[in-house]
Amino acid sequence: MGRIPGVVVLATGSDVRQRAVRLQGGRLVIGRDAQATLAIDDARLSRAHAQIGWVRGTWQVVDLGSRNGTSIDGHRIRGAQTAASASVVRVGRSLLLLCDDVRPWDGWNAPSAGPVIGPRMQASIVALERAGTRGVPAFIAGETGTGKELAAAAYHRGTGRDRRMVAVNCASIPESLAERLLFGSRRGAFSGATDAQGLFEAADGSTLFLDEVGELDLAVQAKLLRVLETGEVLPLGATASRKVDVRVCCASHRDLQEAVEAGRFREDLYYRLVRRRVRLAALRERREEIPLFVAHALAKHGPSLWAHERFIEHCCLLPWHGNVRELLGELECAVHTALDAGSDVLRVEHLPNVEAPRAVAADREAVLTAIAGSHGNLAAAARALGLHRTQLYRLLEKLGIDRAATRDP
Repeated sequence: MGRIPGVVVLATGSDVRQRAVRLQGGRLVIGRDAQATLAIDDARLSRAHAQIGWVRGTWQVVDLGSRNGTSIDGHRIRGAQTAASASVVRVGRSLLLLCDDVRPWDGWNAPSAGPVIGPRMQASIVALERAGTRGVPAFIAGETGTGKELAAAAYHRGTGRDRRMVAVNCASIPESLAERLLFGSRRGAFSGATDAQGLFEAADGSTLFLDEVGELDLAVQAKLLRVLETGEVLPLGATASRKVDVRVCCASHRDLQEAVEAGRFREDLYYRLVRRRVRLAALRERREEIPLFVAHALAKHGPSLWAHERFIEHCCLLPWHGNVRELLGELECAVHTALDAGSDVLRVEHLPNVEAPRAVAADREAVLTAIAGSHGNLAAAARALGLHRTQLYRLLEKLGIDRAATRDP
């Protein structure tokens, strides 16, 4: 079955209960009117506000003469305009996501408690649970901060093992200690050595999650391969190995296949570890989760604090190079900034250190050209650069450009 294009209602105001609507006949009309294809209870919507269509593989958004306008990725449109897949459309106080395939939303409900797991992340979680059930070693690929330990916990859950999962970040292990930490040691193995249990022994009867496994040196990789092949661990200084029953799940932000070709990772270990490969999409590829993370952050502070729709929209449009970890940190700072200012509404200006796109931040000439092209209108210049106005203000300060000097005489 092919893809089913549709629109996901991400949020209406601060209400982030999501729903997916399939296009009917290749288009849908959004409005307050109950007869609209996508009727939304939003007082800032016109009765027939906008039309969204999917024409020969291209998205088209049409403002139907609405009173409060229609925006695509933060830019207000006039009449009809094409849009990219995964664009965020704002109509009234509602945010919509243009989605090439809405099937992942079938039967999905946002968790009422616990970690935020969107429909596309849920598919990865299910795949890892199945791998755990089958006892197949799993490899989780993904950028830093995408939720690899959360995904590894799903693998462990699938194994049905009662003991807690043991997790270690291999990048944080000093090279000289890696063998002892993973496999253990016995008294007398080296100066000052004591009997110490390794992580494989600690995970006996459970799951060992090796995050950033690509950072292990080749000598340790060889010993890791032996444990996986024999099911036995030989601590440093020991004369006899010990049987262990460990399920192994590993992860890396690196391309391990590329590391194999470069001679930095053993090919035989690669094929032993990567029996089931699951890629976690970057947060910018799963924008639908961002409003859920905003709501999750606000829930800790009670019902008196809510997020303006433009705050949620702005968060959806940022690249989040640090993924979920970066988003959560920025949200926490924004909440405290709002509370310190006596505000009960999260607004864009409450976000700290919002990063401009890297190409723009590095190009002073591009910034000055955009300002000149907009005749000193900084709001228009920001739109031309793909920035929010407050981002441009911070960028001008960083580049040492006087805002007053940018205005036309």
